[in-house]
Amino acid sequence: MSTVSKGSASLLPLSPWDHIDAWVVEVDVNGRIVRANEAFEQGVGRSVDELKGEDALIHLGETGPWFERTLLGAATRNFETFVGGEEVSWRMYPVAGGREGFLLFGEPVDASQRLLSVESSRQAEVYQFALDASAIVATTDARGNITYVNERFCEVAQYEREEVIGKNHNILNSGLHDRAFFKDMWATIGRGQVWRGDIRNRAKDGSYYWVSTTIVPVLDHRGNPKQYMAIRYEITERKMAEAALERMVRELALAREQDRLHAEQLEHALLNLQKAHRTIREEQAKLVQAEKLSSIGLLASGVAHEVNNPLAGVMACIKRLRHNELKAERREEYFETVQEGLERIQSTVRALLDFSRQQKSADGDYDGASLVQSCSRLVAPAAGRKNVLIDLDEVGLGASIFRVDRGNVLQGIMNLLVNAVQASPNGARVKVGIASPREGHPEQAGIRVRDEGPGMTADVLDKARDPFFSTKPEGEGTGLGLAVTSSVALAHGGDLTFDSRPGAGTTAILWLPLADAR
Repeated sequence: MSTVSKGSASLLPLSPWDHIDAWVVEVDVNGRIVRANEAFEQGVGRSVDELKGEDALIHLGETGPWFERTLLGAATRNFETFVGGEEVSWRMYPVAGGREGFLLFGEPVDASQRLLSVESSRQAEVYQFALDASAIVATTDARGNITYVNERFCEVAQYEREEVIGKNHNILNSGLHDRAFFKDMWATIGRGQVWRGDIRNRAKDGSYYWVSTTIVPVLDHRGNPKQYMAIRYEITERKMAEAALERMVRELALAREQDRLHAEQLEHALLNLQKAHRTIREEQAKLVQAEKLSSIGLLASGVAHEVNNPLAGVMACIKRLRHNELKAERREEYFETVQEGLERIQSTVRALLDFSRQQKSADGDYDGASLVQSCSRLVAPAAGRKNVLIDLDEVGLGASIFRVDRGNVLQGIMNLLVNAVQASPNGARVKVGIASPREGHPEQAGIRVRDEGPGMTADVLDKARDPFFSTKPEGEGTGLGLAVTSSVALAHGGDLTFDSRPGAGTTAILWLPLADAR
């Protein structure tokens, strides 16, 4: 983007120079005086009104042919003359390449000042060299046609001086800036004001370069621009850095917007994940409850036997007590038998109710031994029919306290016990115990169930947790037991693992979190 600033005129009519000691006189192309300052009037002893229109040669102490040859050179010149016997050092500047006249600055020089004049001239040359070395300098006439360029201009623009003199600056137009940009520039310098701005130009080889530009109008005696001087400094690297910075800012803004969108997407995904998690938990609860009902149906006959046996004894005792056929000491024995039978029935019914109760997930601290014992009481009738012993000797009371959802974990243990009993041959033993803290997971312990069945092949082990996969005869299970047990384990942050080989039985471990590790 280009920046433009405006200032005051660079060159005012000659009257403001009246306060300086140097002689200033402007002549036309014919060498006639157009105007002069007070120092010149005093030097020649004539007023400007008297001098205007006169031949400058008369007052400069020069002969016609020499001065005419100087004028025809149309270049900046230094020369000395004698005016009234006094040596004067002159500096002559062409106006519009000499087509509109010349501007002369003169200073009387005495012997003591000659050395100083030479030194000043050398200093001026140093300043001119420094300007040419660092700046791109060009002058144009009032129409914008180039009248002078320095070496730095040729170096940067890649044109020879002869290729641009007399050409318009449009030769450098890169096409970046619109017509309004240049219209404003010309309006500014046309009013005699300085214009400043950044412009992208095109070199001869087609490459682009940026210049920080200052255009100074040179005014005629009416205050109108008669030529322009442009001083430029190349700023291509700075512009490239600014463009890179702008790109970086845009990219950062884009990245920030993308991060915001990603955050919104992640938030939306998290909400969906939470919703899906709730749905999975609800479906898991339904699945666990369905498996509970299936287990109850499977164990119904055994549970009925478990209730009916003590119930028959209780009824017989009550009948004898009602007929009052017993002696006092025997009556007390019968009452104790009735109480034991009712407690046995109560225990079985309570275990059945606990197992089948449908409730929301609620973690609590439970002793592993009590969880195993509750399930073993329900499985005992089915184990009894196969003459399979459920051995709880490896379950230490109070050995492990788990932080779990009791109802879901009971279902998981029940599934392992039922599978072990069904897989075991008649007269076998199912050993139940509490596994020591899991390797790599010291915050977990396991409920271990080991049977003496035929074991499982690697293919069967791979599918054991799959829903509806079963090796049991049709009608003996839903195929959901181990799938439900695995989901119960995962819901608690645990796992379900197996150690089984054909002919060597199967050990299943339900890994659950310990209460003191959470």
